[in-house]
Amino acid sequence: MKFYNILPDLKRTTLILLLLALAVQLSAQTDSRLRMAMLFKNSGSYEEALELYLQIYKSGRTSNQVINDIQFCYEKLKRYDDLIAFLQNLIKKSPARLEYQVKLGKAYYLSENREQAFALWNGLLQAHGQNAHLYRLLGNVFIELRLYDKAIETYQLGIRKTKSLYSLYREIALLHRAQLDYGQAAVSYLKYLEHFPKQYSFVNGQIIAMSSDSSAVQQMIEAIEKYLKTRGDQAGVRQILADLYLRNGDFKHSFAIYLDLHKKAPRTNYLLQFVHKASQNQAYEFAVKGLKLLMEQASQPGQKQQYAFQLARNYFAWAKKLSARQQEKQARQTIQLAMQVIDGLLHSKTKTSYRWNALELRGDIYFNYFQDIDQAIKDYQNYLQAPLNAQQLDRVRFKLAKSHLARGDIAAAERLLRQIRTKKLRSLVEYTQAELLFYLGELTPAQKAFADLSVKLSPGDSLKNNVLQRLLLLNHIRQDSSTLAEMGRAEFLIAQKKLSQAANIFKELALKNGPLSPQCAERAVHLFIKLEKWEEAQSLIAHVLQHSPDYVNMDRLLFTLGGIQERQKQLQKAFNTYRLIITRYPDSFFVEQAREQARWLKEKLKQEQVP
Repeated sequence: MKFYNILPDLKRTTLILLLLALAVQLSAQTDSRLRMAMLFKNSGSYEEALELYLQIYKSGRTSNQVINDIQFCYEKLKRYDDLIAFLQNLIKKSPARLEYQVKLGKAYYLSENREQAFALWNGLLQAHGQNAHLYRLLGNVFIELRLYDKAIETYQLGIRKTKSLYSLYREIALLHRAQLDYGQAAVSYLKYLEHFPKQYSFVNGQIIAMSSDSSAVQQMIEAIEKYLKTRGDQAGVRQILADLYLRNGDFKHSFAIYLDLHKKAPRTNYLLQFVHKASQNQAYEFAVKGLKLLMEQASQPGQKQQYAFQLARNYFAWAKKLSARQQEKQARQTIQLAMQVIDGLLHSKTKTSYRWNALELRGDIYFNYFQDIDQAIKDYQNYLQAPLNAQQLDRVRFKLAKSHLARGDIAAAERLLRQIRTKKLRSLVEYTQAELLFYLGELTPAQKAFADLSVKLSPGDSLKNNVLQRLLLLNHIRQDSSTLAEMGRAEFLIAQKKLSQAANIFKELALKNGPLSPQCAERAVHLFIKLEKWEEAQSLIAHVLQHSPDYVNMDRLLFTLGGIQERQKQLQKAFNTYRLIITRYPDSFFVEQAREQARWLKEKLKQEQVP
């Protein structure tokens, strides 16, 4: 039987375990120091942080994080000579690491030795011109130093030299945006698109984002037009250009581009896209032009009906816009065109959903434009006979409820509201039910209904503000319940489209000089504006200014007064009103608008004084 001497193996194993334990302990100590160094750095204690980082580095921990943080601390402490020595030592150890040489150039630049910095960087470009990573390293350093033009130049050089770094066009675009050079930014995005055609949505989105700055739009239009002259006909780019014209309010040019795109590719939906965008921008005249062309070219009866229905909707929207601008003759002509298209749909032999939808649209026109409530109810009730889904049924039930409310029939409105089950309309239904309680003078139940609804609504819900305004008003129940009941009655008259009666009730309440008089005055003012009773509106605002100068919305009322005075051609008075807002309410939401209007009126008044 053989016996083995296991003692040497045990010694070796024990030694290994001891070494491992020591390594773990050292690692733990290093990790602890690293965490402490990071804590010092993040708190701005750069001296303490640097001392710890250097200890960690000397112990053999040479990760990118440690090196970058050492560089960061040296820069914050402005110890550029020490940083240069540190980087030179790194380069000796790792001469192939180009990032260390790029960092060294930055250290030279920060130490005011700029000639040496650029000499180093240029030398790197000459020696490693095909290294794609170098251009990104240099570009990042130039951006850190805010040498944006130099960064752009470097990225462009990288694209030319490597013939592969086309993604850098995105970085170039961002740099142009940082310098507010939106035209060149747009062109850079388009150059990026040339090499990455699947990124059309991204590029389009970036250009749209830039167009939110009104000063950028014209720059981009001019730059893209020049770009297209050298690149030929690119449908996607031309569509971007057309959308910029839309954004700039130049609907004529936009329509011309979309029409040309449609003619070259009639099976696409270019023209329909234009129609939707023009309608969203309230350019109904051009939306109508597009829809008429689509109707002429449509080969299928169902498609013709689709375009006809959209045409009627745009005529209706256009008529409302004209009426708001007091162009009543054109508004009447336009609404008659809408009614003609609807009649054509209703008498069509082709049975599609658009025939039924036309009935609902006609009800909307009778309710909102002609204010013929009985005819609106008749059309809505007939529409309910159509094969509708639950959401469509509830939508029309809600319109019927509003129509019965306009007739003063609260019971019928309540009955219809109770039938609505669609979740999408639930909040609106509950809000309307709470309003009905307010109209009836049931103030405490109304307050509870609004409070319950407020809890359910998300902060971003459009109803939230209306609910909170009602709750603020109903907080005065104990203080002035009789005025609140009268306000509810006036609001009910507004729902019945009896604006003049409602305005007079609010006016009477305003002149009582009670706790809620300023709120009543403001409500009356807006009603008098709708009724074009300018003197009544001005008189009430003057009353609030005299009797309730500390009213929380006084700045808003004064801004409204300035608008009325402008409309009445009382330019000097309007100027004085805007000046009052600027001086008395410097933190007001309306102060910038008031300043702009005052500036414009000042120029206008100067022009009028010139003989």
